Amino acid sequence: EHRLPFIYIQFPGQAKTSILEKHNIRPVSTQPPLTQGMLSTARVDVEPGLSEWAQTDDVRGCLSQVQTQSGVLLAKVIVVRGGRVKVLLIGSAMENKRAKLLLELHLSHQLKMQQFYDRRDKRLKVIEARRAKYENASVEEFHTDARFVGMIIGKGGANIQAVQEKFEVEISVTNASEAQAKVRIVGGTKESVVAARQNLEYVTDQFSVPPGMQNWLDTIVNLDDLRRNADLYSCYWSDENDVVEMQGLARNVRDAKVMLETHLQYAEVYVEMERDEDSIRQQLRELDPSSYYRGKGKGKGKSGGMWGGGDKGRPKGEGWSKGKGYGKGEDDDKGKGKGGKGSKGGKGMDIDLDSSSDEDAKGKGKGKGKGVGAGKKPAGKVLK
Repeated sequence: EHRLPFIYIQFPGQAKTSILEKHNIRPVSTQPPLTQGMLSTARVDVEPGLSEWAQTDDVRGCLSQVQTQSGVLLAKVIVVRGGRVKVLLIGSAMENKRAKLLLELHLSHQLKMQQFYDRRDKRLKVIEARRAKYENASVEEFHTDARFVGMIIGKGGANIQAVQEKFEVEISVTNASEAQAKVRIVGGTKESVVAARQNLEYVTDQFSVPPGMQNWLDTIVNLDDLRRNADLYSCYWSDENDVVEMQGLARNVRDAKVMLETHLQYAEVYVEMERDEDSIRQQLRELDPSSYYRGKGKGKGKSGGMWGGGDKGRPKGEGWSKGKGYGKGEDDDKGKGKGGKGSKGGKGMDIDLDSSSDEDAKGKGKGKGKGVGAGKKPAGKVLK
């Protein structure tokens, strides 16, 4: 009996009447009725990674869609011996085949999705753990020339590993293939991170020498010694004038620059000392000009005065003797011993500025070459 919006159904031989809404009544099938011989079963394996998913409401919606699209009478999850999960299909052979194809597609995509979410969950846990670990950690970052990456990492990672173990920090180097690499240091304390950075940060820097002071500084400072003492990677005069190029750990480069600055602090003092020496020489020249003629032979020693090595690096002006002193000897005598008292000519005067009197200065030089007395000028220039 049909009474909108309900349908009243009463089966023969039953007194009870069922009341159903119209949309709950299956339409009359136009297909021929099924017989037992037309039905068959099929089972589809569910991957172990989907075992948990197979127990959720999501799988029921998936199986309902497969059942509707394939026409099978039943698509249901079952657990067989050994705990393996399968999907049971009941329908005709053709319907089961169609349902199996559709179900395998669903299971393939679900497995990839499940693997993605598993990886995501693990990564999120790692991120959370790192955040908790480094919540109060200290971080230092700096950029360095990509040419220094090899020195930072070391052969087989030996250097970076040693720094990590020594200071208990984590170090990462990124953008190594670009012009500037980025180094990140993370540690438990500010002190440990700063110390690790000092052992990894390589830089290139320049030290500009004041105009006119390069020769003087080059005479005073041996750049190879400076490189070794400051533990630099390299140290040399650049192609530009008055510029020292340095490469190495930032702290070592700073030390080298401070050392050069310290040397330059004394430049004016050396210049003043040289002026005083020139003044004394001038006074001695005025007292006894003949004692300043050069001998023909070279003396044993080289007294470069304030500059430590001849005229190199010395400001333009007076020259000076490279011998220990000018003794007094006979004319044209070729003796090699100590200068003695000559038979001709007057007394000579040594140029030893440390002597307190003319008498103390007599005969102190030991000339290897031809001795020259005061009565004959040698072939050479007079020191002025």
